[in-house]
Amino acid sequence: MDRTPNLDMPYILPSQAQKHVTHNEAVRMLDCLVQPVVANRTLSEPPAVPAEGQGHIVAAGATGEWADKDSGLAFFQDGAWLHFQPVEGWRVYDAGASESLVYSGSGWEVYEGGGASSQPMFGINTDADATNRLAVKSDAALFSHDDVTPGSGDMQIKLNKAAGGNTASILYQTGYSGRAEYGLTGDDKFHIKVSPDGSAWHEAIVVDSSGNVGIGTDAPEAPFHVLRAGVNIIHERVDDSAFAPTSATRKARGSVGALTQCLSGDVPSAFFGQAYDGSGYVGCGNLRWVLEGDAASGTAPTTIEFWNHTSGVGNGSKLEITSAGTLRPTADNAYTLGDASFRWSAVWAANGTIQTSDERDKHVVGDLTFAGAMVDTVDPVLFRWEIGRSIVVPSQTETVIDDGGKEVPKLEVWPIPGTRQHAGFIAQDIRAAMDIAGVDFGAWGLEDRNDPDSGQWIRPDQLVAVLWAALKETRAEVAELREATTE
Repeated sequence: MDRTPNLDMPYILPSQAQKHVTHNEAVRMLDCLVQPVVANRTLSEPPAVPAEGQGHIVAAGATGEWADKDSGLAFFQDGAWLHFQPVEGWRVYDAGASESLVYSGSGWEVYEGGGASSQPMFGINTDADATNRLAVKSDAALFSHDDVTPGSGDMQIKLNKAAGGNTASILYQTGYSGRAEYGLTGDDKFHIKVSPDGSAWHEAIVVDSSGNVGIGTDAPEAPFHVLRAGVNIIHERVDDSAFAPTSATRKARGSVGALTQCLSGDVPSAFFGQAYDGSGYVGCGNLRWVLEGDAASGTAPTTIEFWNHTSGVGNGSKLEITSAGTLRPTADNAYTLGDASFRWSAVWAANGTIQTSDERDKHVVGDLTFAGAMVDTVDPVLFRWEIGRSIVVPSQTETVIDDGGKEVPKLEVWPIPGTRQHAGFIAQDIRAAMDIAGVDFGAWGLEDRNDPDSGQWIRPDQLVAVLWAALKETRAEVAELREATTE
């Protein structure tokens, strides 16, 4: 074999005379075929005045000196045309059209369009296509700042889209099926989405242009907005300490760079509940921390307020715990502790209850001349409660869904009959004695004033006054008897 298998260049043979001729012929061929550039691929016959070294791809229907050289390469060297028949895979740059070409085996096709440094498709270890014009198949890829001709030292990847409704994103796939995506997907908000199958997508986080973060909503109304059906947030702590998960809120006056102390009336923290009324959300409950005085010297005296909704009035505070530890209603003489249907089983206290009894708070309308008759009419009794107490137990048959979205046993209230005897009065007897005496006062009443068959109650504190008056009558009668006896 005296020629190369690919470029068909001549070898210098042993004992060959004028070896330089063979060598120069090979060099001339290399000059044409290494980094080949042609002027154009539009001519079917040689130009009238070709330039030295000029090359062409011979167009179809070639004539004259180029006859029968269709699609071949023609280079003008040393006053003559050199012709080469390409094989599949050869590449040439067409300077006239600013396109890179590859020979397919039957003709020239555009491989890299645009200028020499602008290529619409490029594949590394894989084929690019019209959709994925840059394709890389590799276990890793590195993008680094320029350390050859150092600039800023930065490295930035830019994803640019045509308009707000388009998408600029990074898509993660498993087996070429989407599983996660983040970027500007369909608008100018930043989205993080996930999918179990590449078809159904779930919006995880959305950040709008103001910096508001939404979880479960693409229209966050606050710096952090969560919208979920079922459980909103699970805050879990796992370690060997005795501490529960904590969430801290902080309040300061001034600005982020120049904090100043909180003042009396400031609210360092609040949990606000709203309910949808068919047209919008309305306040229904609130838990607030309110400073009783200015925060200073490591102290911040605080009242904890419990708010809820009152029909016709709106959301307002009902109960508070002061910094002194006092648990009290927020309005004097406005709310009850328990009611006829939901009573406290027992109230424990070191001292008895105190009732206001100032003369300035009362308008006296009479005396208790009927006290003795009531005492004579009403008999105290020993009794047992039909329901001595109630216990709350999990149901054996019914379940509910809790706030965590889990199915749990429904809680049931089991009444327990009373066993111990108690001394007291029967409300119906008190009412009968009041009717006989022709009086009506607050020692007796109905649970529902509009229902005469509703449950009846008595107030033992008011019966103390009846007993006191009856005792005074008795003492006066005893005194009269003593005086009559001594005369």
